[in-house]
Amino acid sequence: MPVCCDELVSLTRMDIEGFKVIDELDVSIPDRATIIHGRNSKGKSSFIEATRFNLFGRDNDDPLITRPINRNYKKLKTDGYWRKGRRNYLVHREMERNQSYEGYNKPNVIENPEDSEHSEAEQRTQSEVDDLIGITPLYEQGFDRFNLFSLFSIISGDLRSFYGWDEATDLIDLLFGIKLTKVDRAIRSELEECKLEDEEQEAKTRLLEYKQRAKRINDEIQELRQEQEQVEDQLSEKVERREELDRLLDKSETDSALSEKIDLKDEISDTQSRLQEKEDQLSEKVERREELDRLLDKSETDSALSEKIDLKDEISDTQSRLQEKEDEFRSVKQEISKLKDETATDEIAPALQEIQQLISLPNRCPVCTRDVDPEQQQRFNDHGDCPLCGKDAPDDRYETVSEVDEEGEVVEREKRQEELEELESRQRTLEGEIEFLEEELEEKRDQLETLKLREEQSGFAEYKREKEKVEQEIENLRDKNTSLELSIDAKKGTLHGVARQVWEWSQIDEEGQRKEQRMDALESYQSIISEERKKARRRLKNRLEERMESLLDVFTRGTFANATGVRFDRGDSYSYTIHRTDNTQRSPGLLGQTDAELLLHMLLFHTTVLAELEEERETVPLKLLLIDSPYGNGPDDENAADVTDFLLELPEILESYQLIVAMADSNLTGRDKLEEFYALEPVEQHI
Repeated sequence: MPVCCDELVSLTRMDIEGFKVIDELDVSIPDRATIIHGRNSKGKSSFIEATRFNLFGRDNDDPLITRPINRNYKKLKTDGYWRKGRRNYLVHREMERNQSYEGYNKPNVIENPEDSEHSEAEQRTQSEVDDLIGITPLYEQGFDRFNLFSLFSIISGDLRSFYGWDEATDLIDLLFGIKLTKVDRAIRSELEECKLEDEEQEAKTRLLEYKQRAKRINDEIQELRQEQEQVEDQLSEKVERREELDRLLDKSETDSALSEKIDLKDEISDTQSRLQEKEDQLSEKVERREELDRLLDKSETDSALSEKIDLKDEISDTQSRLQEKEDEFRSVKQEISKLKDETATDEIAPALQEIQQLISLPNRCPVCTRDVDPEQQQRFNDHGDCPLCGKDAPDDRYETVSEVDEEGEVVEREKRQEELEELESRQRTLEGEIEFLEEELEEKRDQLETLKLREEQSGFAEYKREKEKVEQEIENLRDKNTSLELSIDAKKGTLHGVARQVWEWSQIDEEGQRKEQRMDALESYQSIISEERKKARRRLKNRLEERMESLLDVFTRGTFANATGVRFDRGDSYSYTIHRTDNTQRSPGLLGQTDAELLLHMLLFHTTVLAELEEERETVPLKLLLIDSPYGNGPDDENAADVTDFLLELPEILESYQLIVAMADSNLTGRDKLEEFYALEPVEQHI
C-alpha cells in the first residue's frame, strides 16, 4: 500500500472528559513535535492513554486502564481530531459505567466535522477507524490492534508491549516488505487448519478396529449361511424321504390284510348282534318271571305277607341291579349272579312255609264263626294275643297248624313253582350261551390284537414310525432354519451399523491423510520459504544494526556511552544485544521491567524501526510516536542528559512522524534546547 503525503495520519486536537485523573482536558497539537508537561497527577500520562482509547477503545487485558473512568464521572468521552492528508476527521468514543463498562466499542467517525453538524449518538464500527489510520490490512491478517499500536507508543510501565509481543517479528517483516512472511503466515495458518483433530488422530486405529469387527461379523454370517445351507439340504432330503414313505405306506397296505381286518370287524359285529339277541331273550324271560312273581304274590296268604314283601324287595333290588348292568354292554356275569340269588330264595321257601304253619291262625272264630280280621292276626303275630280274650295264647296252641284247607292254593303255587324252575333252567342255558359268546368275543378281540401286532412287526409299521420320526426331524430343521435366518438378519443389522462406522471413519481417515499430505507439502514449501526469509531478514537486520549503531553515537554520557556495536540474533526474532568496551552486553530481554535502562533500549529500538520504515514505499499511514515519561518515573542523573540529546535528535531522525511527548516538569531538563524543536504545552492551560 503506497503511502504519499496526502495519506499520512496525524493528531490535531484531543478533547477529553472524565478519563482517569482528567476531569476535562482540551489540548490542540498544532506542531509536528509537542511536549505536554505539568505537575504529577495532572493527566499527562492519562492524555497518552486517552489517545489510544480514542482509536481502539478499551483493552480488557490492559492493566493500565482497568479503572478508566474518573471517580467524579459516570461516563468518559474522548473526541480525537485527526488529519489524513487534506481531510479532517472526528473520532468520538465514550464509555459508560453501569453494571459493567459499555459503549467503548461503538465509535463515531465524522468527516470534516467543522463543516457539518453531527450527533454523538451516531454509531459506527471499529473497522472505519482502522481504515482511517490504515491498519485494516494488518488486522485482517490476524494482528491485534493494541499490539500494532504499541509500535507507535512508548508508555511508561508498558515498555515491553511491542518488544515482548510474539508476533512482532512477523509484523516487522511485513512492514519492511518481506512478503515471504505473509506467505509463511498463510502456510502456518493453513498448517493450523491441517492440524489433525482428535478423531482424525485416532481414525486409523478406529478404522482398523471397525474393519476387523466387520470382517469378524461377515465371517460369522458366512458360517451361519453355510450352516443354513446344510440345514436346508437336510430339510430337502427329509421332505423327499417323507414323500417316499407316504408312497410306501400307500402301497404296503395290501388288500388281504385289509380284507382280514374287515372280516374280523364283521365277526365282532355279528357276535355283538347275537349277544344283544340273547340279552333281549333274557330280558323277556326276566319280565315273564316278574309277572309270575306278581301272580304268586296274590296267591300267598296273609300269614306269609311279610316274607313275600321281603322277597319282592330282594327281587326288586336284583332287577334294579340287573337294569343297571344292562346299560353296560358286557355285564352278563352280574346278571347271572342276580339269577343265582333268586334261586337261593326259592330254596328256602319250604322252611318259610313250615314257619308259617307254626304261627298261622284259623280264618274264622271257632265260637261265633266270624272271620278273624287282619288287625287281630297282626296282634297275634306281633304279641301272641288271643283274638277273643286278648290274652296271651298258650304255647301249645300257638304252634298248631292252620285249620283252613289250603290244598288248592298249594297246587297252584307248585305249578307256578315248576314254571319258575323251568325259567331258571332256561336262564342257566342263556348264561352258558352268554359265556360262550363272551369267550368268542374275547377270542375275536385277541385275534384283532394279534393282527395289530403283526402290522406293527411289518414294514408298514416301520414306515409309519420312520415317517413320524422324519416329520419331527423336519419340524426341528425348520425351527433351526428359522433361528439361523433370524441370527443372520441380526448379524446383518450389526454389520450394517459397523459398515456405517467404517465408512465414517474412512472419511475421517481420508481427510486426515489429505491433511497430512497437505502438511507435508506445506512443511516442505515452508522450509524453502524459511531459508529465503532468513536471508531477507538478515539483510533487514544488517540495516537495523547500522541504523542503531549510528543512533548510539547520540549517547555519550550514560549507559550507552561506551557501546561498541549492535548485533541482532541469527534466529527468527529481532532480538538484539549491545556490546560495550568493558566486554559487558546489554539486551532488553535481560533487563528488569522497571529498569531505567529498558527505557533507553525502547527509545533506541522503536526509533530505529520507525526511521527505517520512512524509507519504505509501503507502510502504515499512521505517522505518530507517543512517548510517556522518557526520563522514567524517577530521577536518572546518569542518563538524563543522553535522553535529552536523543529527544533533540528525534525530530530530525523521524522527519515524517508527529512526536507527542508527555513528561513531568521536574524532568524537563534542557528546557531551552527542547523549546527549539518542540512546542511545550503546559497541561494546566488546557484544563
